[in-house]
Amino acid sequence: MPQHQQDRNLDLLRATAVLMVVVFHVLLSLGLVGGRLGWLMGLGRWAVLIFFVHTSLVLMFSLERQAATAAPGWRHYLAFLLRRCFRLLPLSTVVIAAVVALDLPVASVHHGHFAAVHPGIGGILANVFLVQNLTGTDSVMGTLWSLPFEMQMYLALPFAYVIAVQRAGWRSMLAIWAAAAITSAVTTRWLHHLDFLSYVPCFLPGVMAFALHRRPHARRPATQFPIMLAALTAIYVMTRVEPVAWLACLALGCAIPLFEDMPAGRLWRACHLVARYSYGIYLTHFILIWVFFVRLAALPATLRWIGFVAAAAIVPVVLYHLVEEPFIRRGNRLASAVLASGIAQPEAGALEL
Repeated sequence: MPQHQQDRNLDLLRATAVLMVVVFHVLLSLGLVGGRLGWLMGLGRWAVLIFFVHTSLVLMFSLERQAATAAPGWRHYLAFLLRRCFRLLPLSTVVIAAVVALDLPVASVHHGHFAAVHPGIGGILANVFLVQNLTGTDSVMGTLWSLPFEMQMYLALPFAYVIAVQRAGWRSMLAIWAAAAITSAVTTRWLHHLDFLSYVPCFLPGVMAFALHRRPHARRPATQFPIMLAALTAIYVMTRVEPVAWLACLALGCAIPLFEDMPAGRLWRACHLVARYSYGIYLTHFILIWVFFVRLAALPATLRWIGFVAAAAIVPVVLYHLVEEPFIRRGNRLASAVLASGIAQPEAGALEL
């Protein structure tokens, strides 16, 4: 993503979110969340909602680049989905296979105690294809709960892109967000199996950020960006209710285009590294917490902490280069082939992306 599209601020946003998730789960596993620290219960979920806003915005930029390389059509939609599947599914499948094969008790943690689930073949397949929320299947690892919502939103994001690039795209997206929030408030109260609708107002602000980014406006100093993020974090974790989550995500999405990009210094380079390996960090840290703080509980605390920090830094890097990067490249090649196949004879009446 080019510099003018705020990639450094987005690196900061993604790095902050994944580190918040790790800190939350460490505190939860040590039984430190509760009582006077009960307000921390919302920290992990808010971090995931930040991911949702971030992901939607980044994918809008991706769709913009894709639309500039080939004639518009249904192939754009297929190419987009191919890239996303090859981005998410390979590593999650590897982690799920490890959890199931080793029977790791990492489905959940309550008051410092980890628990396992033992799904049948159908449940394992639901986890692999990330449809647990649709099948009512327990996730074999706690952090997998958010991935089905991402996969399902991928189906709609290309259509949101079409709306966002219009002249009044931001107004249209605001109206759609309001309709989604009202719909979610009604349906999730009475139809609990439609819980994925409650996250639609958390994804759409990323599209709103993209639409607003296309409009010229003055930007505030980059130093105020983390202050804004901290304020929204405090607002959510002190309330932890759905309407506040939706409004906080909307505020975040609308605010992102208002700030200058952070300087390309040491802080950004650190954020960039964490952001690059964030998916691996997100998928593996829960297992590593169990290994070092439960399975190896007999070891001295200092040694366990050193081992956990080292493993949390090394394992995602190894998995990125062994699993993530090769499949990302393969997905990109397949997507490029799909797009190239439609250049000579574009489909009539196809959806413009």
